Amino acid sequence: MKIAITGASGHIGSNLCKVLIEAGHDVTALIHTHNKGIENLNLHLLKGDLFDVDSLKKLVDGAEIVFHLAASIAIYKRDPLAYKINVQGTKNILNAIQGTSVRRFIHFSSIHAFRHEPFNEELNESRPLDIDSVFDYNRSKAIAAKMVLQANGKNIETLVLSPTAVIGPYDFAPSLLANAIIRFYKGKTPALVPGGYDWVDVRDICFACINAMDKGQPGINYILNGHWKSLKEMAGIIHELGGAKPPFITIPSALARASAPILNIYSSLRKQMPLYTNVTLDAVSHSHKNISGNKAIKELGYRSRPFKESMSDTIKWLKNEHFI
Repeated sequence: MKIAITGASGHIGSNLCKVLIEAGHDVTALIHTHNKGIENLNLHLLKGDLFDVDSLKKLVDGAEIVFHLAASIAIYKRDPLAYKINVQGTKNILNAIQGTSVRRFIHFSSIHAFRHEPFNEELNESRPLDIDSVFDYNRSKAIAAKMVLQANGKNIETLVLSPTAVIGPYDFAPSLLANAIIRFYKGKTPALVPGGYDWVDVRDICFACINAMDKGQPGINYILNGHWKSLKEMAGIIHELGGAKPPFITIPSALARASAPILNIYSSLRKQMPLYTNVTLDAVSHSHKNISGNKAIKELGYRSRPFKESMSDTIKWLKNEHFI
């Protein structure tokens, strides 16, 4: 099939391009800033962005499937640019596929698009989208997901995939989460904070993508979960895999929030991405421990490999690419 992808040079995008090409598909990738990670793949590169209508029309011309991965991840509470990219950018690509050969549009959202409270009940697709979140990123992903699902109809099928925290190889940027792993491995994280994430392997996500091209119910938002691990557990596993010993200190979330501005200045001076911001601290401390991917398991054949296997492969790849 002829397949179009936005966000092709991102972590999920570069892995997905590789898998699609290996399966024999004809892939066209929209490139905005760089093509690192996909420069040696047998695909068509198209320069453009989500606000260049002509490039979007060229991208989807003749395509049967469109994967929309291009997005901006906000690490601060207010991020107007991220909101613009995630909401208006999604609207633009949806407009571009109208009246074309595209039969299925697969949009990537996030677990953060869902309302996580209450925490004592399973988080699944029945949860409402967090349209009114105080965080621009969460709200933007919720609004975009709603927009995509409402676009489902007789002329175009739309699906949404919502992964949790993504780790795995072929993370060429590297991403915020890969940077966190690198710091833990090198022993450059001064302290832990309470909480954790549900971690999912990028390769398992790509498997779900392949199946989502022909499987899954149109108009459905599928959660792709992995395994919940605290930051302390994650740091311990990284140590078992050859990394530095985990930090001895775990500071309360309130103290971490108070210290975040100072730590951000320190990271900025060192030209590093800040590890702890109010947004990341909120995500860690309010991370749901019981996220269900049962719908994806049943309808997309989704499976999530063991966390330690994912972390081991991630570290091996980071070493091979000389990030650690």
